[in-house]
Amino acid sequence: MRDALGVVRLLYAARKSAGRLVPPPEVDPLVGIGGELRAALVLGRQEPGSLGYRAGVARANDALTRLADAVTLVDHLPDLVRVARDRVAGRPVVSRAKVARSGG
Repeated sequence: MRDALGVVRLLYAARKSAGRLVPPPEVDPLVGIGGELRAALVLGRQEPGSLGYRAGVARANDALTRLADAVTLVDHLPDLVRVARDRVAGRPVVSRAKVARSGG
């Protein structure tokens, strides 16, 4: 679930850095999916087989289904990789337009 949450965060940042119109957080599906995955992580720490644990698995499954629907052909894998690289290096995420202008 943590990996999926990381993908959601990278996808959101990549969309913003690519200059795509990102909906306000209260209606952005990626924000909702991220919230569900965070809740699933908390519930998933419960005793395996418990009601809380099963609820966490169900929430994660629903969030991952929604994530699969939220990814589009416009989402550009190199943008996700670039955002991940910048975050790992502790650099600010630079928009794709600025990268193109700088020749990098």
